[in-house]
Amino acid sequence: MRSLRARLGSVAVVATIATLALAGCSSGGDAAGGATAEPLPDVQQKLVYIPSYGWAGSDISQSPLEIGISMAISQTLEALITLDKDSKPQPKLADSWAWTDPTTLVFKLHPGVKFSDGQPFTAADVKGSIERYIGWGAALKTVLAPITSVTATDDLTVTIKTSAPTGTLLGVLSLVRIGQGKFSHSDTKIAADNTYWRSPSVPARSSSTTTWPTTTSRSPGTTATGGRRRSGMP
Repeated sequence: MRSLRARLGSVAVVATIATLALAGCSSGGDAAGGATAEPLPDVQQKLVYIPSYGWAGSDISQSPLEIGISMAISQTLEALITLDKDSKPQPKLADSWAWTDPTTLVFKLHPGVKFSDGQPFTAADVKGSIERYIGWGAALKTVLAPITSVTATDDLTVTIKTSAPTGTLLGVLSLVRIGQGKFSHSDTKIAADNTYWRSPSVPARSSSTTTWPTTTSRSPGTTATGGRRRSGMP
């Protein structure tokens, strides 16, 4: 499968070629009668293109950087956190997180979340999902490699240990969508797991509107805060 970088690179090449072609077509030249043609106005020189994304299946854990899959699954499954326009972490399924030491990251999960089949969302789901992503050893293999263990400390607490201080881990985890733990294991050959991830049930909040608490994120050497109000998940 082509990576996100490869896809965007292809789009950039196509866009560049098309732009050069338009520039050549609209450059000045001799018109009928020897007059010099005027360049087209800027509004008539806009380039519009529509990328064509392939579809390799719905298992986002196997292909987390495939644009088509990511765009679709982002409407159903959520991650622990998301990144805002300034690349600062904001809460999603996790209400808060903190580095308790340079190699230990602890998440507190949002209570009262249930999957669309009625199953409650717990730390076991987070543990299993992260381990499944690691198990595939695909697009996120290198950036997930520092994780040495994921522990469901209690139903609403997840503890992640790393082999060394890892300042990029929060950003990486914003790409990890959370599915049900009972169908999420590091062994990616389990048939029931693969069937589930091709059509996962959706975690959803019981209330139509949730007020997110102010969240403090502390990573080695940095501190950030944020909070927002959002509607219930799809």
